[in-house]
Amino acid sequence: MLYVSLSRAGALAETLFRNPQRLMVAISDIADRAATELACRRELRVVKLYGSGLPAVATDSAVSAGPCGPCGLWSDALWDHPDQPDGVAYQSRHNSNEICLALFERPDLTFDITSTRPLMVMLHEVSVLLDAYGKSLSPT
Repeated sequence: MLYVSLSRAGALAETLFRNPQRLMVAISDIADRAATELACRRELRVVKLYGSGLPAVATDSAVSAGPCGPCGLWSDALWDHPDQPDGVAYQSRHNSNEICLALFERPDLTFDITSTRPLMVMLHEVSVLLDAYGKSLSPT
């Protein structure tokens, strides 16, 4: 399974900002990471598990906000589905305004890396997002 976000803000919410009780993010956590942008070599076929896509699969928003167990059952069912979707699009657990993708490993699903930038190079952008999430940098 490959987990990606459609935005940098969503990616950071799912990695660095995922603990709401943790108000500080260590600079070492930022120094250890990079942002990589990917391009799929073909159009993705994903099941929309948010918004207007929920009634189509007869579920509600608990599928992405509730316990992780049912998510695994959905994942298994969609992996085995005859339509062979590439994965699911869902609301980030850590910022419901952000859309993330959980992509299955399919033989014809390949990606090109279009760019990779260390987060330290993007520290201003990261700092703006830290502030938006009510977090600050810790020197350790």
